[in-house]
Amino acid sequence: MRQPLQNVTAKQKNAQPRFIRKVIAITALSLIGSHAYAQKGFDVGLSGMAQTSSLINNNDQAAGAELNYKLQTSFAGGIEAGYTINKHLGVELNLLYSIQGCGYTGTLSGKTDPAVYSSNFVLLTGMPLNSTYNAYIQLNCLKIPILFRYTGNNKKTVFFNSFIGPQINLLTSADIKVNGQDVSLAKDGLTPIQGYKQTTFDVAFGFGAGFNLSKKFVLTADMRFDWGLGDVEDKGAGYTIRYTSYNYYDNNRAATHNATGGFMIGLRYKFANKAKPVIKTVTKTKTTTRTTAPAAKPATKPVTSPQ
Repeated sequence: MRQPLQNVTAKQKNAQPRFIRKVIAITALSLIGSHAYAQKGFDVGLSGMAQTSSLINNNDQAAGAELNYKLQTSFAGGIEAGYTINKHLGVELNLLYSIQGCGYTGTLSGKTDPAVYSSNFVLLTGMPLNSTYNAYIQLNCLKIPILFRYTGNNKKTVFFNSFIGPQINLLTSADIKVNGQDVSLAKDGLTPIQGYKQTTFDVAFGFGAGFNLSKKFVLTADMRFDWGLGDVEDKGAGYTIRYTSYNYYDNNRAATHNATGGFMIGLRYKFANKAKPVIKTVTKTKTTTRTTAPAAKPATKPVTSPQ
């Protein structure tokens, strides 16, 4: 009658370690499966920027009171798409509409240098010399920067953010205002946009901070700058007066570089995938239970009766 009782006890003892192993395995897989969203993945967003802009030219900078730069504030904004490679690196493509250009103020002199842009205001408006003016050149552009992103640990709530890369600048329209009036040489076959190149290339860069608002949303606040790598003015632009052709820009005028800078706010939505759980194979150890039969009773020696 002891045989069944011994078998049950052995099974119970063998089941306890198996149960413990199962609990440990399930707990480990649950912890792995509940891992936070990985930072790797695609993101899209919107951005807006308050900026100042200028057209940097050596002749204009050396003109003194003839032509001074006047600070102008404008706006840029658009959409962006990026891919985060790991917690520090990523790439990004933007499509930004930017209102930029340059503001000027000054007093025309009797010795106006034809290489200084203020000489064009005389040409455009017929203003008399020694007169004071305010002018603004507005260039509306579509910018397409391709940026390399480097950040601090972007898994943290607040992290360092920076970017740099080439940018394509597409000019969509241009306007010239002098003393509040739109001016052009349309009557001579030249419009303001024809004085500037339709496509130019810049370098864009910036730095700031990122804020993980949640697992899906990131807010960025950056100082952003871009610098024109080539001349934005079309030095081949010309006009005709009484069958005679003239260059719009003087032959001695230096190259003009676009420059913008400002404060940009962006909001991104991350399409990050959940981290794949690492499934560990739990090897079950098969325990063999041997049942030992009760020891046989020693044979009873027959008792021999004395004769």
